Amino acid sequence: MVAIRTEVALTGVPTPIPGPPPPYTGPTPAPNLGLGGCVLTTALAPLYVTCWVGWYDGHLVDVRTGSEGLAGDLNQGILTVFTEDGHDTQDLLTPDKVGSVKITAVDGTLFTLTTVDHTPPITYTFDLATRAWVTPGPSPVPSASVSPVPSVSPVPTQAP
Repeated sequence: MVAIRTEVALTGVPTPIPGPPPPYTGPTPAPNLGLGGCVLTTALAPLYVTCWVGWYDGHLVDVRTGSEGLAGDLNQGILTVFTEDGHDTQDLLTPDKVGSVKITAVDGTLFTLTTVDHTPPITYTFDLATRAWVTPGPSPVPSASVSPVPSVSPVPTQAP
């Protein structure tokens, strides 16, 4: 019995090929890396204003910023991180409800976001490495006002 198995194993019968290989279509196009605009998918989904695509930790990462869509609160800013395989998606809301935010700078893993329509503009910093806000940014603060009543300085007194 072992001799028959050995003889069959040593015959070298070729494995049948299911057909010709598919035609070569060329290399896969490279992704557009860097900062750019975003494509609107549906008004109910987040309304993204800016998108950034780049490599981080060996993965192609897509960072999108804007505001929640009609299914959420349009006054709530949002940042979404996608990975190339789509299994690691994370939505982060801005610390304050100041409307839509846009990416204004990227330095390594630090993303600077600025409000789109808020006056005065508010800036936030997001760290892609920790997936957290570095500086929450100040809440809107009214400007300082000048008192309409001038202060009176005391009159110096002279000793007799």
